[in-house]
Amino acid sequence: MASTNQLRERAVHRTVSVGDSLYVWAGHQVGLPEVHDSEEKRRITSNIQHFTPSTGQWITRDTTGTPPLGVRACCCTAINDQLYYFGGRCGHNDCYHNSITQLDTVSLQWRELEPTDVTRSVMRRGYGGMISFEHDGIHHLLMIGG
Repeated sequence: MASTNQLRERAVHRTVSVGDSLYVWAGHQVGLPEVHDSEEKRRITSNIQHFTPSTGQWITRDTTGTPPLGVRACCCTAINDQLYYFGGRCGHNDCYHNSITQLDTVSLQWRELEPTDVTRSVMRRGYGGMISFEHDGIHHLLMIGG
């Protein structure tokens, strides 16, 4: 279900473009619980905001599946109609993630490609960047900084 509205106030979120649209997800928002995981946190982060310049409207769209827990300062990039999210901060203490999660912008379905692995603490981070590139017909994700 989609509803037309204005962009929600937020900080340390990510915005990525696909075609002629912008997608805004997560970040620190009013009402977002500062916990590792909860039903309320999942409810809030199961929405993505979509902006189409030709209409000048923001639309809040519901997603299905399980969004990542690293909701602040994650990094994001797009490959075709797929958005990829890496890492991020949970919102409580110094809880950082290193999961890789994909959101299909057509079906709005989340899919975890690689869960957070606590044994790889060096990779658990936020505030970095990510780019995608293609080499020999294979798409790659490159995480930078954080």
